[in-house]
Amino acid sequence: MDELTGEPDVGGQLALTAESITLRPFRLEDVAAYVDQQDHLLAAGFGWERPIDEVSMRAVAERWVRQWTGPRDERNFAILERSSGVLVGDCELELRTDGFVHVMYGIFRPWRGKGYASRAVGLLLGYRSLVWPSTPVLFRIHADNEPSIAIARGAGAIPDGAEASPQGRELRRWVLT
Repeated sequence: MDELTGEPDVGGQLALTAESITLRPFRLEDVAAYVDQQDHLLAAGFGWERPIDEVSMRAVAERWVRQWTGPRDERNFAILERSSGVLVGDCELELRTDGFVHVMYGIFRPWRGKGYASRAVGLLLGYRSLVWPSTPVLFRIHADNEPSIAIARGAGAIPDGAEASPQGRELRRWVLT
């Protein structure tokens, strides 16, 4: 992590920066940009039949915003391009009941393949070491998602079996301790 501003366990002014991106807590005002940019590939990655609509996304975003002051087992960040401030995706850490911190991320189509997901994962892992320091990390990746498998491998995660998604697709488990 190049820079952390704000308190690690408080939303509001928290920002994580590295190279070309900034992560900050997802805000309700990000909903419209998220809905406009999401495509079928990103929706499928989350197990949705189609891109999410604005009403449903607002409900999800409200939960994410509450997590910064409430239960605190889910931390969702907007991924912003540093030079423009444009929302290019989102990423999340979720403290699971099985003792893992689940890493999730999605990059919108125009910004895929530019290293933003790898940088976001690096920032998430640095942040996780501050808020859940000894908790192992879990990546759950669709078996055919080679770019995300490469990101998990690049972060140091190792294969740890497979499980089925709620939709019945194979998810490969990658673990980082």
